[in-house]
Amino acid sequence: MLAADLPRWALLLVLAPVTEELVFRAGLLEGLLRRGWRAGLAVALSALAFGLAHLATRSAGLALATVLPGVLLGVVYARTRQVGPCIALHAAMNGAWLLALPWWQGQGG
Repeated sequence: MLAADLPRWALLLVLAPVTEELVFRAGLLEGLLRRGWRAGLAVALSALAFGLAHLATRSAGLALATVLPGVLLGVVYARTRQVGPCIALHAAMNGAWLLALPWWQGQGG
């Protein structure tokens, strides 16, 4: 990791997971669950909102690709009702993406 990459790593490993999990899991998903929505539908809606939010910084294809991790994070939240495990899992997924990105770019991805 180069020192110049530190802000990107901090954003993707700390700020984004904390902020996004508070908004989409502890906020939106929790609100839907408290209003009596079925867990599967609430998870699907929050994952779709998570994917749509990524349109601000990603292409449509990459934003759509975040829906599946959003489902996984939503299932974890719905089962535990704790945001901490979701933040940790989100940070781990972003870390894996950061590590794979150089390979991906080298493959023309």
